[in-house]
Amino acid sequence: MSTSSLKSELIVLDSPGNAHLKMVAKRYTSGDESNAQGLTLLLAHSIGAQKEHWEPTLEKLFASQADKPPQQRVREAYSFDWQSHGDSAVLNEKYLLEQPDGIAVKEWGRAIASFIADSDRVRGHRLILVGHSVGSFATLYAADGLESRLTGIILIESPMIDRKAYRKLLTHIEGAHTAMKRMTLARRDDWPNTGAAIAWLQKRMPYNTWDERILQTIARDGFHTLPKGTVTTKTPKQQEAAAFKLAADASTDGWEIAEAVGLKVPVHKIYGSVVDLMPRYTTDGMVDREPKPYVASTVEIADRGHLIVQQDPDVIASEISKILDGLPPSSTRSTPSCRL
Repeated sequence: MSTSSLKSELIVLDSPGNAHLKMVAKRYTSGDESNAQGLTLLLAHSIGAQKEHWEPTLEKLFASQADKPPQQRVREAYSFDWQSHGDSAVLNEKYLLEQPDGIAVKEWGRAIASFIADSDRVRGHRLILVGHSVGSFATLYAADGLESRLTGIILIESPMIDRKAYRKLLTHIEGAHTAMKRMTLARRDDWPNTGAAIAWLQKRMPYNTWDERILQTIARDGFHTLPKGTVTTKTPKQQEAAAFKLAADASTDGWEIAEAVGLKVPVHKIYGSVVDLMPRYTTDGMVDREPKPYVASTVEIADRGHLIVQQDPDVIASEISKILDGLPPSSTRSTPSCRL
């Protein structure tokens, strides 16, 4: 199967310690797989998204790096569906019916870690973990203990929070994810066909702020047909609703793992200047207005919010490109930088 200029391959992976749970990934290449010096990207999506949401960013990124020195080019990329999202959710449908509280972010991270540690596909590769929102926590869980295998980590709109602040703001946090859960469960999830579903999404927030290419990936890969002939989202809205609490539960772990892992692997942060879906206190975890020893760089994207990957794939590709261009040839850490 091909996605525009990229070739893709669907892969089904096991979840460590749970024989009933599968994780689906897509491998992307430009067609030229001869560059062993290039970088392999491992990507994790946000709540309600799926692995294909990375495709517009990847298409731009493969192209932008193609004429650069071999060590700066993208060798290949793997994008992972959370076990409760996208194609993973379709495969895990029966199991998920027994898991109304969802699949922990740590389980997703463990599955990615298992792929890094055990798969011959990426053995010896220069690996870059890239996570958006809750996906940033999955990548950090995956990185913890595997730092020697990694070349870098890129966290996009990572809503991490330190444990002390979490306890102080617990009532507000619980209220926020309860409200998000209620709105998600109230959302329509059954349409006569894919065209009707996309037309419905295009008229509503946040989808009406998204890049058209993201909506095209949803039209192609975001729905499946029910026995009665109508279509619904591959990600069950019950699992999406449960994910908000799971993300909040992982937010303090994310903070602590980033501090520890960032001393061994360059950690780069990208965030939008607009505070919209995420409250201000999580923005404090994204923004490092003063350089910190565990953060290699921090970049703010003007006029973009939490769903920046969906809103502006090209600018995300541009910022990732700058990070890849600046990676040292060895594991030596560069001086932390902050561009606000």
